[in-house]
Amino acid sequence: MSGIALLVLSLIVAQGEISSELKVNSFIVYVVCMILSATSVAISRRRLSFEEPSLAGVMSSSFGISLLLGLAKWLAAAGALYVCLGNGIGNSLSWFLAGFVIAHSLGRLSGLPGGIGVFEATCFVLFVNTNPVDLMVALIAYRGLYFFTPLILSAVITGFMKARPFTGQVARGSTKVLDVFELIAPPLYAVLIFLTGGAMLISAATPNSFASLPFLGAGFSLAVTEFSHLTASFIGSLLLIVAMGLRRRLKNAWSLAVIFLFAGAIFTLLKGADPKGAFVLFVLCFSLFTSKGAFYRKGSIRDIPLSLPRLGVILTTIGFAIWIGFFSYLDQPYKADLWWQFGLESDVSRFFRAFVLIGTLFAFYGFWRLLQPAPNLRRAASDDSLMDRVGAVLQTAEKVGSDANLALMGDKQFLFSESGKSFLMYGVKGRTWVVMGNPVGLAAERKELIWTFRQLADQWDAWPCFYAVRGDDLTDFIDAGLALQKIGELALISLNDFTMEGKKRSELRNSKSRALREGCAFEILYPSVDSDDMDRLERVSQNWLETHQGKEKQFSLGRFDRDVLSRQPVAVVRRAGEIIAFANLWTTHCKTEVSIDLMRYKDVKINGLMDYLFTEIISWAKAEGYGRFSLGMAPLAGLEGDKLAPFMTKLGALIFEHGGRFYGFKGLRAFKQKFTPEWEPVYIAAPSQLTMPVALGNLALLSSGGILGIIQK
Repeated sequence: MSGIALLVLSLIVAQGEISSELKVNSFIVYVVCMILSATSVAISRRRLSFEEPSLAGVMSSSFGISLLLGLAKWLAAAGALYVCLGNGIGNSLSWFLAGFVIAHSLGRLSGLPGGIGVFEATCFVLFVNTNPVDLMVALIAYRGLYFFTPLILSAVITGFMKARPFTGQVARGSTKVLDVFELIAPPLYAVLIFLTGGAMLISAATPNSFASLPFLGAGFSLAVTEFSHLTASFIGSLLLIVAMGLRRRLKNAWSLAVIFLFAGAIFTLLKGADPKGAFVLFVLCFSLFTSKGAFYRKGSIRDIPLSLPRLGVILTTIGFAIWIGFFSYLDQPYKADLWWQFGLESDVSRFFRAFVLIGTLFAFYGFWRLLQPAPNLRRAASDDSLMDRVGAVLQTAEKVGSDANLALMGDKQFLFSESGKSFLMYGVKGRTWVVMGNPVGLAAERKELIWTFRQLADQWDAWPCFYAVRGDDLTDFIDAGLALQKIGELALISLNDFTMEGKKRSELRNSKSRALREGCAFEILYPSVDSDDMDRLERVSQNWLETHQGKEKQFSLGRFDRDVLSRQPVAVVRRAGEIIAFANLWTTHCKTEVSIDLMRYKDVKINGLMDYLFTEIISWAKAEGYGRFSLGMAPLAGLEGDKLAPFMTKLGALIFEHGGRFYGFKGLRAFKQKFTPEWEPVYIAAPSQLTMPVALGNLALLSSGGILGIIQK
């Protein structure tokens, strides 16, 4: 109805122009206007369904508002096309409005979507004074502006309104998308940054696209070009190194990459290269800046091993850029004074100088890495306050094994729970962080500690490994995404059932009788740090080390330490008042378990001396009310070499069977089997099977203090 009203008004205003253009009498135009007006009123009456049609009813507020809104809609639609035509319209505004209403109405009557085709054809017929090309462009723009833009906006708004009840699910979905992006972002950006650095080196080796910078003076332009060329080359070289840190998710590598990309874009532009290259660097810089969350680790680029593959890729890239440079200047005869030529056209001279700088940089970097000492991320702390906290946890720990006393050695680092009532002890060697045993403390906090340690190691780009874990915590390691591998068996004796009677104990009884005949006597000592007994124990220890040509171990094994030995009981064997053998004991506060740490003796030629010492310790522990006695682990024992077993298991079984030349695997297990213990499996937990050999190798280095310690007994 409002469209007819707009058409009538337009025809009345433009009747003179219509009469002249269409060669029609103006009276006919008026008649058409009256017919259309009557039709408009009739339609309005039927639509509004007034009970008593009247002029007042027709002009009521409801009708008036409807008419005004309809006119506004038609004027907005026509205005969109009018704006698209600009100054290209060849008729008056009233003619345009009338033609628009006619074309739009015919399009609606056609039944086609949006009147497509009919609307455009009618416009070409009515707007004869408009350039057809301009009209076609305007109609296409009008379709996009008036039809598709509102459609897209309405779809977005509708989608947003429909998604509001599911905002929680959308948030979780977006979080998963971000997790996936953060997973692929580091390797992706590492490749992109490395390629960008290579491209900048190639750009330094090839002629510039522009001879000078038009916005600078000639002299200043040359100085800026020379300096920017060298600096851009230097930055490109550094990006090759920084890319290694991005692959490791290092936060400092991300910071350096953002700075280098931004600076590289500036100097690439200033040196006179193609601005497209600078634009790409800016885009990559912005993209990397928005991906900060994917780079969170706290390690350092200098700690990344400069392996042969990495070094080979870097040198190959530099070599390729140098080859490109020489190929680009094949027609340039070499002269010594090329090194000192400065000019806007002296690209070959800049190429020579840039790659001398790059070569110097990498030579310095290589020597620096070779002379750099092995990284030591964090050192173990053994101050009194820390040992007091450790001791307090040991006195309240739940389901704790006697091996938790390794925490008292002072050669480990500690991660405490938020409550401070639990901890785990670990050492750092290379990229491996090795936890010794299960978490110690409250059982309810152990799983959280495992996760916290894994996250901490991940921040430093390290491999978290747990050595000699056992018991009920195994499922917690699996839940944390770690793989388990059996590495041996722990010999445990239930003291409640232990007895020296029976045929199985005959050998132990014989050893005890033999020791007693030799004048041996068993005793439990609690020596103080500076006592005479402690001096005697140290002499026995030194004699044992000299006889076996060995050195003190650490981390996974105990060592002679006066402070440690003074904390718990020491079992000794005396002969004629002289200490000839001893073993310091590790106990638990709840008396669930007792075990031996050091076991050292003089070479006094008494067969079965250690059997006697062990037997007496077991009898003492039973009398003291301890639940079980731990004989320690038999490494690689109990591994099955079946063809379907994992590779690590088959390898361990092979070493156990044939590795007696290097270590008495079978002999150690046979000695412990004399006490008929129960064998409990012991595992290592690591991120994957591939990291386990590295973890075990680093554990050996931690325990032995280096390669020399491994060679020595």
